[in-house]
Amino acid sequence: MGEIAWDEVVDEWTEVFDDSEAYEDDDHDRVVLECARSLAADPGGALAGQWVFGLVMMVPYVGDTPGDGVFGVVLDVLHLADEALKGGACTHDAHPYEADLDRYIEDLGGIALHLAGADADWWDRDWSPEQWACPRNAAGLARVGMDYLEPGSVTDVPPRLPVGERRRVRDLLSVLEGYPPAWISAYHAIAESGIFLSKHSSWDTRAGEVLVVMGATPYAVSGIVRKRWVLDRMIKNLETVPSDADGTACPHGAGGHPKVPRYSADLIDLGVHLGDGGGRGVLRRKGMDLEPWLCPTFVAANARDTLDELRAARELLFGYLDTGHLDPELLRADGQLDIERFAERFADPRTTARGDLGVWAARRYPAATHERERVVLLLAAHEALRKADPGPPIAMARDIRALLRTLADTPQAEACTHEGEHPSLHGGIEKLDLRPLYAPDTAPAADAVSCPRFLASLAREGVRSVDSWCGEEEEAAAS
Repeated sequence: MGEIAWDEVVDEWTEVFDDSEAYEDDDHDRVVLECARSLAADPGGALAGQWVFGLVMMVPYVGDTPGDGVFGVVLDVLHLADEALKGGACTHDAHPYEADLDRYIEDLGGIALHLAGADADWWDRDWSPEQWACPRNAAGLARVGMDYLEPGSVTDVPPRLPVGERRRVRDLLSVLEGYPPAWISAYHAIAESGIFLSKHSSWDTRAGEVLVVMGATPYAVSGIVRKRWVLDRMIKNLETVPSDADGTACPHGAGGHPKVPRYSADLIDLGVHLGDGGGRGVLRRKGMDLEPWLCPTFVAANARDTLDELRAARELLFGYLDTGHLDPELLRADGQLDIERFAERFADPRTTARGDLGVWAARRYPAATHERERVVLLLAAHEALRKADPGPPIAMARDIRALLRTLADTPQAEACTHEGEHPSLHGGIEKLDLRPLYAPDTAPAADAVSCPRFLASLAREGVRSVDSWCGEEEEAAAS
């Protein structure tokens, strides 16, 4: 072998490390296999440590989605290096491999450059170049790499969260942040946030999985999720947690349990660590007292609270929206519309955004006795859809969409006399005063609002909007 251009070699390692989520990348596979062949050629030689550093630097890619055969080659070569190096001469009490690899993994290339005499500056204050260059450190790093690829397959290495669990955290967070890769189904990722609850009955696993579900719950109940089965599955998983902690006594008392993290990302990361043996080892290594986190009483209470939140949201988003409480407020004693109170509610953005006024209006519409009432009911129904954030829940959309579709499909005259007078479909309606529209002495300006062609266009726009959020009616109503 000629002189090695270590700076170019390390640049290639770094590129693989930085792009570790690549899928079966031929160029990455070439870099990994060249490093593995160099190590296999002399697994106990003077340069073995540098090649070990390179392979360990690239194990995040190897452990994810390399090309065929790459995983097995790397695992075998790391085993060869461990066997060849672990008996090497050593005068050190400790080695860098015994520390947290995640702290050093992206710097392994720079360390290899320095040890190869490539004029790289030394930066590590905790470990000397001699400790890094020690053959037993290289052997230890080889075992760390093996453990990264096959968790629990070796001993004498620091605990770590397995690659699959790291990927799980990454994938869930990509959904919560709104940027999941194409191969991840956001709905399935959220629905399966507590998937291991139904497969395991240990309180250690439950403790972590409940926190993961808690982290995913704000997304699930926000209105972004448009399929009821997602919440159903989360609820089903949580229902496997005994609500009474199996009668296990709690030694912590009131106020003795930890305060759960506020942010979803922290909840999910902590939950995945708690639910895995290696992850718990990482937390203990950091000095965290896990006993109160694993307390069955604490876990059961978290599960109950989250269940209550998910069940309430499922009803609000997908159930039947009860509007009967509005009848006494919005109808007079003779059964006619109380336009004053109706207009007040319509003008208040807080009550319009809740959607119950729009659903009430849609349900009232078939019983409306004259055209002017139908106009204000339609405007209220449409505005409720527009104000819904992030979009109308199925419970709101179901009745309003049925009304709007009927009106949108009604044939209209080809022309009207109000060209340029119709209010804007986006933001122009909320400023209307509904009272003159409903009054017998309707002002001339109101004719443009009451125009059948305008109302039909309003209905068509509303149908397009609600369909884009809620899909087809059969899917929307399905449980």
